[in-house]
Amino acid sequence: MKKGKSLWVDTTTLPSFPTLEENLKTDVVIIGGGLCGILCAYYLQQVGKKVIVLEKNKIGMGITKNTTAVITAQHDVLYAKRIKKDGFAKAKQYLEANLLAVEEYRKLSKRFNFDFEEKDSYLYSTKDITPLEEEVKALQALGVDAKLVDEIPLPFMIKKALKFPRQAQMNALKLINQLAKELSIYEHTNVINIKQNKVYTDKHFIETSHIIVTTHYPFLKRWGMYPVKLFQRRSYVVAIKNSNNIKGTYTNLEKAGFYFRNYQDYLLIGGNDEKTGVYQKQYENLVAFCQKYYPNNPIAYMWANQDCVTLDDTPYIGLYSHFNKHIYVATGFNLWGMTQSMISAMLLKDFITKQKNKYQSLYRPHRPIINKKLFLHMKSFFKNVVKPLKPRCTHLGCSLVWNEVEETWDCPCHGSRFTKEGKVIDNPATKNLYF
Repeated sequence: MKKGKSLWVDTTTLPSFPTLEENLKTDVVIIGGGLCGILCAYYLQQVGKKVIVLEKNKIGMGITKNTTAVITAQHDVLYAKRIKKDGFAKAKQYLEANLLAVEEYRKLSKRFNFDFEEKDSYLYSTKDITPLEEEVKALQALGVDAKLVDEIPLPFMIKKALKFPRQAQMNALKLINQLAKELSIYEHTNVINIKQNKVYTDKHFIETSHIIVTTHYPFLKRWGMYPVKLFQRRSYVVAIKNSNNIKGTYTNLEKAGFYFRNYQDYLLIGGNDEKTGVYQKQYENLVAFCQKYYPNNPIAYMWANQDCVTLDDTPYIGLYSHFNKHIYVATGFNLWGMTQSMISAMLLKDFITKQKNKYQSLYRPHRPIINKKLFLHMKSFFKNVVKPLKPRCTHLGCSLVWNEVEETWDCPCHGSRFTKEGKVIDNPATKNLYF
């Protein structure tokens, strides 16, 4: 078993790119070479923009390498809640944007090979079917051919499952591999500052008209108030060998449940999501589940991933702040990074080319958010800031939590992670620890 390494890394060879060694000038600089950054670069280049991507390490080797790469507009029991909270029109907009993203991947699959497969999405419950009944009514009202089914090809009993047709899955690293060949990329190039229309690295700068920040968590602390309205969650995944084809992607309605998808002769099983810094035997739960239901299928890979979560279940895509009219951001994908990355690419392309896009207001980063999650997030922040414990996060000074399973120092406030020696693994922190 390969613990801490996803199967995507072993199934894809990514190209290498040089480090920036001179000052340059371009139309657009994209900071961050994950799937979102690469898609933004590709779509902007398709409309004639000269684009440079800067990546601190290697492209695809941040959050993207640990995704499960399910492409779906079915984001848990979301639409019934959205209709009640935001109204039918906004729920319809969110659905349309995500279905458009699925369709764009389908179009890309005609040109590029990235193991794109059309799959129905299922949301299942082992306990209470009421939320599924409400959700299927909402989806049908929104025009989706959704329905409830009694059985799914998984080895345990369910109450019901909601079937959402014609969604998909892929290998995200293979897509990056295909798109990157057509792009101007600099790896091992750390951005340390942005001043006006220049992006500065350790030794050089790039002059540009537009800057897009796709660094997972926004790294510019002084703009946008993202620490107030963004936190991170970790999810845990195993890949078992020699499994049956389950003919779809599956997500459990219950928090403690698991999600499933096939890839080649592997079955990916994930779940037990918790806020970064909270650990409740997530790996142990996954292993126990596999031993119970798949006793003859060895675990080949085991890894974890981290997602930025917004306070109202909608990503922040658009201007980084009111004070910077040429800097853009894409973040807060709420565990659904495949469709949201594509939406980011389409929205930001239209922003930069001054094209009208009807989804821009839905995703604007500076919409007002006053709800229960905001106060809980702020309470957690102040609680950890005043703790007299060390080490402390180099982002905003929160006390760190030791993660025994992964042997890392993790920040429960905003999700920064460090090796046991103190080196930054995941942002928003940009500086290593000092013990």
